[in-house]
Amino acid sequence: MTQQQPNLRRSMRIVRRYKGIVGGFAFLGLVAGVGYAYLNPPQQTSSALVILPTPKPNIQTDTLIAESAPVLTAALPKIGHGMTLTALHQGITATDATGNVISVNATDKTASEAEDDANAVAASFLSFIGSANSPVGAVAGRVFVPASTATSGGAVKQFILYGPIGLVAGLLIGFIVALRKDRGDRRLRTRDEIANSIGVPVLAAVEADQPGDAQAWLRLLAEYQPDAVQAWTLRTTLARLRSVSGGAGAGQNAGSGNGAGGPGRT
Repeated sequence: MTQQQPNLRRSMRIVRRYKGIVGGFAFLGLVAGVGYAYLNPPQQTSSALVILPTPKPNIQTDTLIAESAPVLTAALPKIGHGMTLTALHQGITATDATGNVISVNATDKTASEAEDDANAVAASFLSFIGSANSPVGAVAGRVFVPASTATSGGAVKQFILYGPIGLVAGLLIGFIVALRKDRGDRRLRTRDEIANSIGVPVLAAVEADQPGDAQAWLRLLAEYQPDAVQAWTLRTTLARLRSVSGGAGAGQNAGSGNGAGGPGRT
């Protein structure tokens, strides 16, 4: 069978033909997306506010110190729950809220863990800048507002995001599988496929029950009774064939007569 180039109409026909495959993969993709959202809940974020004695023109330096490795390393023993330095560094950010207030923001899996992270890093930061080893000089600060609440992006947003992504991915995978299956299927189903396979154009098409075996084909050919519309289609087709064959026959007869008459007149 001649392979046809994919187009929108043929793609839709393939989807309808293998709707079970496409629908199955779409369902699995949706379940996978929802499952991923359920197993990976949104991260929780909590903040602790640290106040310094006086406004500082270089408070950005203090925010960098709050995120530095020495501060985070000293905070690790107070955090626990298997936290590593790399994970803590990824979850901690420090911003200057005002000229002498620094917000230590922590992001973790649960609200309590995010709160513990923020409070531990804030305490470690104050201990570090209050020591003699502080690069900005010993500064006595305090925790103005400890981290006690946490916020998240919302579980509903996770489901809304990953559910459709999984559904679309499943549809694409299902369509690719259906397309490969269709390309490997050598059965002829449509009149255009039959016409392309034998290289003959379609003259007419009539509706009939699809035979399932050779005996059914024999019964169809022997007992087929078209309705009024199908009969009119067949009569029109036969009339066209007669007109074409009659014109060809007349032309051949005329050619034969001319050929025979020539020698007779000679």
